[in-house]
Amino acid sequence: MTTATTTTKPAARFLPWVDMLAEVGSPIIKQRDQAAALLAEADALERQADELRRAAVAARAPLLERVMKNWSLAELEQAANRAESITHPVPLHCIEDAELRNAIRALEGTQGPLDVLRLFNQKVIRQHNLLSTATEDERRATLARALNWWNFAVVPMLERMGTE
Repeated sequence: MTTATTTTKPAARFLPWVDMLAEVGSPIIKQRDQAAALLAEADALERQADELRRAAVAARAPLLERVMKNWSLAELEQAANRAESITHPVPLHCIEDAELRNAIRALEGTQGPLDVLRLFNQKVIRQHNLLSTATEDERRATLARALNWWNFAVVPMLERMGTE
């Protein structure tokens, strides 16, 4: 058995306290390290998925250019409104905050977990301290943005990914 003082550095984020156990043995550390390796692989796959989503978003521009050559702006808006009514039980135009509404619209099915978190960070929480310095109106507005973000960004992402 190895003592806590002779163990190697703790795994960065997965059960680092295991290394601190008195007389922890290498089989336990090895098992923890194997699980940590699985998480590292999952993180790498998430980064790869994020890169693929970015490539899909970049591929959208030439597609939109091609579409815009063949249909009028009115036809595009009509089609977008019909699609929106199918994909969202409540249409996005019901979101009062135009900046958030446009950010959610821009996701258009390309959002992954990182995109949804970025959206939350950039567009939903706008005040650094909602508990001490925000007014009641600011708190209400933030709550409305958070609920819209959940309903229009998180729930569709979870449904697309097959998770609940």
